[in-house]
Amino acid sequence: MDFIGRSGQSKLSSSSVAIVGCGALGSVAAELLVRAGIGHLTIIDHDIVELSNLQRQALYTESDVLKAKASCLKSHLESINHHVKITAHDKNLNFENISALLKADLVLDCTDNIDTRLLINEFCVKNRLPWIHSAAIQEKGVVMNFLPGGPCFRCVFPKITQAGSCEELGILNSTSHITASIQVVEAIKILLSKVPETGLLRINSVNHEIVKLAVKKLPDCPVCNQKFEILEGKLPDFTVQKCKTRKGWSAKPKRNIKLNLNDIKKKFKVILDTPILLVIDHEGEIVIHDYGEILFKELKDEQRIKKISDEIYKAGGVQ
Repeated sequence: MDFIGRSGQSKLSSSSVAIVGCGALGSVAAELLVRAGIGHLTIIDHDIVELSNLQRQALYTESDVLKAKASCLKSHLESINHHVKITAHDKNLNFENISALLKADLVLDCTDNIDTRLLINEFCVKNRLPWIHSAAIQEKGVVMNFLPGGPCFRCVFPKITQAGSCEELGILNSTSHITASIQVVEAIKILLSKVPETGLLRINSVNHEIVKLAVKKLPDCPVCNQKFEILEGKLPDFTVQKCKTRKGWSAKPKRNIKLNLNDIKKKFKVILDTPILLVIDHEGEIVIHDYGEILFKELKDEQRIKKISDEIYKAGGVQ
């Protein structure tokens, strides 16, 4: 086809893309890029496949439930196109490992976490690396290209907070497919040096509407003015807050840690045991990720949550 052509296909095969998040958006984007013949695809996700994911997340099957998401997706992608080099990282992207993991010509944001998006934004602005933001919930989707020298994520969303999740608010599965498909079209444009969209695309999958909104740089944007507080790790070591992506509360370290799940198992009653997370029963159900995030699904007392989080971190080898 004229849009790509032989030379364009050759260029795609020598290009590299990193996808952060292998869920509803990332799994679709990864599949499309592999089928398009991208040269090297890096996929990053710290989570596991859950049964509820299968409603909207591409390629995963019931046999994948409780397996590491990135590695599982890699296996499926390799069966589609063995010519594509695929690197999977079952890790949480953070300020300490981002330089090692995001070695690509282009980054696709397919995560559902605002902190990760803000980190990607700072890294890409600092390194003049193009990236494409995408998000989807219910019947609505958003896609925006962030190019070197143009407005950054903080310019467009200066006071953004974590929104609801697909688990909490629901999502029409075609919404994430449409959104990711548009994101991949924009990725191909950028990789082939064609003219990409410069505004914010708002998508409604029910009424088939796409609205293009103009955006501009903010003169006082801290990131555009080279202030990279997240990237430089200038954040509190430990926070406890009402969890907006899941019901309950969340304890989350702001630095790179690795919990020893085997030691934690010795001190708490375990409901579910996987290589990258535990579910324990301790004053209610608690999910413990090996990268340090702890989710309290039932406990509501903030002081008890802080105390138990401290106990879990100490049990896992973090002082």
